[in-house]
Amino acid sequence: MKIKICGITNIPDAKCVADNAADMIGFIFYNKSPRYVPPETVKEITGKIPDDFNTVGVFVNEPNSTMIEIGDYCGLKTLQLHGHESAEQVDRIRGFNIIKALPMNESKDLDVISDFKKYTVLIDTYGKSFGGTGHTINWDLAHRAAKSGNVMLAGGLTPENIKTAVQTVAPCGVDVSSGVETSKGIKDHAKIKMFIENIRDL
Repeated sequence: MKIKICGITNIPDAKCVADNAADMIGFIFYNKSPRYVPPETVKEITGKIPDDFNTVGVFVNEPNSTMIEIGDYCGLKTLQLHGHESAEQVDRIRGFNIIKALPMNESKDLDVISDFKKYTVLIDTYGKSFGGTGHTINWDLAHRAAKSGNVMLAGGLTPENIKTAVQTVAPCGVDVSSGVETSKGIKDHAKIKMFIENIRDL
C-alpha cells in the first residue's frame, strides 16, 4: 500500500512526511489551488528530504514541456496529471513516473481507466475545482475501479476513515491532503502520523 501525502508547502511538513515513512510527497503546481507552491520553494524542500524519496509534482492542463522543465528543476520523480490530459499526451512524457488522475463520479467513468492502464491511475471525485475538494468518493464505485489495476484512492480520506476506505476499496495506494491539515496547505503532524499508522496497522 503506497501512501502519498499531497499539498506540501513547507520544509517542516515535508520532513514530517518523510520521517513517518510515507512513500510519496506531493507538490501542487496549479496556481489556482490554495496549496500552490512555486518551483523555487519546491526545489528548496526537496533538497531537505532523502534523495530517494518519491517526490510528485501535480499539474493541471500544462504542456509537457512545462511539466518536464519544472520536474527537472525541482528534482521530481513523478508527474501527476490532474486535468483533461489525453492518453496521447501522457504517452509522450519521458523520464518520469506518471500518475493520471481521473474523476470517478458515476459508472460510465470506469471506461476511461483503460486508456491509461500502463500508468498509475488516481481516482478522485471532482467538483468545479481539480481535486483537493475533501469530498469522499463513492467507495463501491472506487472498488470496481480498483479491480482494473494500478489504482490509487483519493477524496475525503482522513485518519478516522482510512482503514474502512482501504478495506472497502482495496486500492494499490492512497492520497491525502485536506484530511491531514490544520488549514489549507498547512499540515497537522499528529494527523499525518495517525493516518500512516492506521494504514500500516492493517
